[in-house]
Amino acid sequence: MNRKQFKMPFRYSVFHGEGNCDNQTDNLREALHIRTDLSADGHRPVYIVDSDGCTVDDDYTARIFINVRLTGEAASHPDDLNAAGLYHVTFDSKVKARDGLLREELAELALKIFDAHQGIERLPEFDIEVLDAFGVVLTPESDFDDFGPDYGHVQKIGEPLLQSRQHKTTESLITKLGTARLENQALVSALTEVEACLDGLGVAESIDTIVGDNVDWVTRARYLTAVALGRRKSYPERESVALWVGDRYSTDFEASTPEMREKWTQEYIALHP
Repeated sequence: MNRKQFKMPFRYSVFHGEGNCDNQTDNLREALHIRTDLSADGHRPVYIVDSDGCTVDDDYTARIFINVRLTGEAASHPDDLNAAGLYHVTFDSKVKARDGLLREELAELALKIFDAHQGIERLPEFDIEVLDAFGVVLTPESDFDDFGPDYGHVQKIGEPLLQSRQHKTTESLITKLGTARLENQALVSALTEVEACLDGLGVAESIDTIVGDNVDWVTRARYLTAVALGRRKSYPERESVALWVGDRYSTDFEASTPEMREKWTQEYIALHP
């Protein structure tokens, strides 16, 4: 399943040798790949520094953030007026010393720390999500209670992040991989066969059966295959449609009927080619 991801607000410079820097990127994964390639080519030392002057190491890539976004135009409670933003959560040394903690467990602890040290008075007016260092949204492990909110701190470091946009095109995603190679041809053939096997199975495609909480997995597989082969456009992010419906119609997208949700989704797609 595709995971929601945000573009983080940092740039990365990859240095090698005596401070040489030929590569800069705003993508942490790309920076790590560049570092690996330079090391493989025999460059020493090789290191990454972000736009805040922080060196990228294992602790850096394990960082946890909380992204707080308003769902409307403004907060109604005075204590929430400046709540929207990107927050960095730092954990106590006892938490860092605990081996084997999952990112989802750290995400749950991060929420507890945020609630205790920052907090939101009117939660329905905000979207609050926990991100890893790569901007990927984490699902907190709600049963994790090994540490309390006193085992860390939270600091606001910037404006709230907007969600990374998916590239919307009917051009085959396979074609975008580069020059046509035998491997691509084999993959296209395999996907075409999968598409044929799934034809007629599942239910009707909609924002609910493809992107919602009640996904029909056979239908989603059929849809993803068609998208990969360039036969149809991908659905927009559900949250983007919900925000648009709220602004345009002053209506709760999620509280509406499946038929209305799909109708509005198709309107959104038509207006955002």
